[in-house]
Amino acid sequence: MSVLRALTVPKWGMSMEEGEILEWHVKPGDKLSAGDQLVDIETSKIVNTAESPAAGTLVRIVGEIGNTLQVGQIIGVLAEGDASDAEIDAFIAAFVPDASASALAQSPGSAEPAPAAAPASVAPTQAPVAPALQAAPDTDLSTGPDDSQVKSSPVARRLARQYNINLNNVPASGRQGRVSKWDVEAVLGIRILPAQNLPAATATQSAQVTARSSKDDSHIAATPVARRLAKRMAINLHDVTASGRHGRVNKGDVERAALALTGAADFREEKLSGMRKTIAARLSESKQTIPHFRVSIDIEIDNLLQQRKHMNEVLGHQVSVNDFVLKACASALVQVPEVNVQFTGESLRYLQQVDISMAVAVKGGLITPVIRDMANKGLLQVSAEARDLANRAQNGGLTVDEFQGGTFSVSNLGMYGVDEFDAIINLPQAAILAVAAGKKKSVVRGESLAVATVMRVSLSSDHRAIDGAVAAQFVQALKGYLENPASMLL
Repeated sequence: MSVLRALTVPKWGMSMEEGEILEWHVKPGDKLSAGDQLVDIETSKIVNTAESPAAGTLVRIVGEIGNTLQVGQIIGVLAEGDASDAEIDAFIAAFVPDASASALAQSPGSAEPAPAAAPASVAPTQAPVAPALQAAPDTDLSTGPDDSQVKSSPVARRLARQYNINLNNVPASGRQGRVSKWDVEAVLGIRILPAQNLPAATATQSAQVTARSSKDDSHIAATPVARRLAKRMAINLHDVTASGRHGRVNKGDVERAALALTGAADFREEKLSGMRKTIAARLSESKQTIPHFRVSIDIEIDNLLQQRKHMNEVLGHQVSVNDFVLKACASALVQVPEVNVQFTGESLRYLQQVDISMAVAVKGGLITPVIRDMANKGLLQVSAEARDLANRAQNGGLTVDEFQGGTFSVSNLGMYGVDEFDAIINLPQAAILAVAAGKKKSVVRGESLAVATVMRVSLSSDHRAIDGAVAAQFVQALKGYLENPASMLL
C-alpha cells in the first residue's frame, strides 16, 4: 500500500498563526527529494519557501494560490508509491490540522496512527478558470526573442502565455532573478493603467456606493480590454451595465461602474498582503490602547558629521548618521534605564538588555530588525550589523528571530528631508524615537547668531510606563551623546 504524507503550513516563529499561498514551484506529478522547494508562503512579516520534508511524488495540491491557511493546515499531498484519487481524497478528508505537529502526517496505510476527520475547510478546492485573454493588439509585450530559457516560476510562465507576453519583456524581481507572477501582473497593470476619454457619469452614479458582487463572471460577454480593466480594479462584471455591440461589456462600461461603486474612475486595487494587514492591526492597536505623548528636541550634529567624515574618508569605514543615532540611543538607555521598559497591565518590566529595533522600509510595508545587546557593542559593530540587517530585510533574507523582540525602536526619515514627524510605538515596547533630517539653521550662541546643522528628534512614549520628566531626561542624554560623539566611542 502506498504511503501518503500531508504537506502542511509550517510554523516559522512563535507568533505565526497563518500564511498566504503565493506561488507553487512544483506541480502534481513532480518527483521530489527531501529539501526541494515547494511553495512560497507569506506570513505577517516575510515570505518564506516551504521545502519538501521527504522524497516522493506530489499527487495533490490543496492550498491554492491566494488561499490564507492556518498553521498546520494541509496544502498538498506527497506519495511514496502509486495512489489512486480515491485514496488521496480519503486521506485529505481524514486529515486533522495540528499546528504543533511536524509537517509530516502518515497516511492510514503507514505504520503510524491515522488522523481523524478534518474540517471541511481543508478539503481541496478547484481554482476558478481564468478567461483566455490576449495582450492588447497594439502592445509590444508579445515581441522579442525566444523566452523559453528565461528563469520564471511556473505560474508566471502560464500567466505570460495566457496573455501572450514574452518573458524577455518582464523585469524579474523573484528569488534568484526569476520572473514571478507579480512581475507579469505588474507589466500588465502598467500597460492598461491609463484611462483615456473617460465617459461622464451622473452625480448620482459617482456618489453611489453599493455592495459588490462575488459571483463568477467568467461567462459575461466582455471585450478583452474591459475584462482586464475589471480584473485590475476588482470590478465584478455582474456589477457592470453592458452597452457594447451584441450586449458586450466594454471599457467605458467598466469605468462607469467603477465610478458608481467606488467614486473613482480609474485605480489599481491590490489585495492587502499579510505584512500590510499586520502593520494595520498592530498600529491600530497601539494607537488605540497606548496613551502616547511626545517630547522633541533639536540636536546640533556638526561635530558628529565631522567625526563621521574622518572615520569614512580617512579611516575607511562606512558609518552612517543613523549608526551614530542607534549607538547614542543605546548609551542613553543605559543612562536612563526607565525608558527601557514594558507596561504589562499589572507591572512595569524593566529590561536589563538593550535590544534596539530599527525601522526598515521594504516592498509593501515595514519591518524592524533588531540589533541585540547594543550597550556592549562599539559603533563599528553596530554599523556593520545595521547594514547587514537592512540589506537582508530588503531582500527577504531575515530569519524570524532577527525581527522579533526589541526593547526600543528607532525610525529615521531624515533621508527624505522631513523636518519633524511622530512615530507610533511598536508594541509591546514603551517608546520609539523619530529622527528627522539634519538641516542648516540659525542658532543663538551667547549673544550672537551662528549657523549649525540641526536635527530634530521626537520621542513617543507610553505614558502608563514613562513619565514626562523621564522622557525629557532621555532626550537630553541623547542630545549629549550626539553633540559630543566621542563620548559614545569610549
